[in-house]
Amino acid sequence: MIDSYGGAKLVFAPFFGQHQHVSIMFNQFLRTLLRGAGQVFFAGNAITGAFFLLAIAFAALQNGTPYTLLGAIVGLTVSTLMATRLHLDDNDIAQGLHGFNGILVGITVTTFFIPSPLMWVLLISGAMLCPIAECAIKQSVTRSWGVPGSTLPFVLISWMLLLAGYNLSGVHLHVLSAAVQHPDESHVTLLMLFQASIRNIAQVFLLNNTVSGVLILIGLAWRSWAMALTTLGGAILATTVARLFGADTYSILTGLYGFSPVLSALAIGRVFYLRSPVRLWLAIFATLVTVLVQAALNRLFTPLGLPTFTAAYLLTLAIFMLARPALQPPSTVANTSE
Repeated sequence: MIDSYGGAKLVFAPFFGQHQHVSIMFNQFLRTLLRGAGQVFFAGNAITGAFFLLAIAFAALQNGTPYTLLGAIVGLTVSTLMATRLHLDDNDIAQGLHGFNGILVGITVTTFFIPSPLMWVLLISGAMLCPIAECAIKQSVTRSWGVPGSTLPFVLISWMLLLAGYNLSGVHLHVLSAAVQHPDESHVTLLMLFQASIRNIAQVFLLNNTVSGVLILIGLAWRSWAMALTTLGGAILATTVARLFGADTYSILTGLYGFSPVLSALAIGRVFYLRSPVRLWLAIFATLVTVLVQAALNRLFTPLGLPTFTAAYLLTLAIFMLARPALQPPSTVANTSE
């Protein structure tokens, strides 16, 4: 005799089975999205990505701009779904490699544009373009020259959207102050410079927030203590170099001179070069070079009304990757799985 519960289980077995399958698929997709967030720092780890989203959420809520978090999630989700729809490599999708440019585009659009329905159309369009741009760069630049695309799709698409925004009356950009603030040099302390170093890390996600930088470091430490220490070391070195060369104090304190050097330190020091004493010195030098490239690009792009985004990192990465065969044997990209 079948009891009432057993009978119910038999009757609804197809439903329960389908529900369980949907639940598994949802969990897998959620982990893919979180890995995509983590891949901004070359860390395809779901928990790391969760800390990164928490960092974005903290800054967005503290600034009273919750749509920044929503934009990040939408950009991340849309770019990942687009890659799935295009039937791109399943492993690349699962590791979040088609999500990190999308999340950065999402943050950029919600940071620079005034919220409106058409702003979201721009954001979704940019996020959909990300995996296509990634494929284009992979098939040309990476295949021919061995230079990874990294955040290049994010930079190119964000520039395109911002320039389009200047010429479209249906969307509106925030008015950004052109005035450079000059903090009192006598009041710049070591603590302020250390906080600036932490902001360097947060500014990779366009966040001017110290707590967000700490959350990102915690996420990286979960994935790898070595990656976290390399990131922190690159951030401190970038602040030190920018300060020694007399860069604008306000830009230093808000992390605008350090986010690209942070990525250079991590890329050369942990991802694309084999472990060796040479790698350490190359990572240090790449960090220094990126600060100088950042200063040059600031001069070039400010009259255009465009942020440099991670262009300084990309230029430095290209130089060091093109030189890699002569400096070290090629290495595989660091394992980004959990």
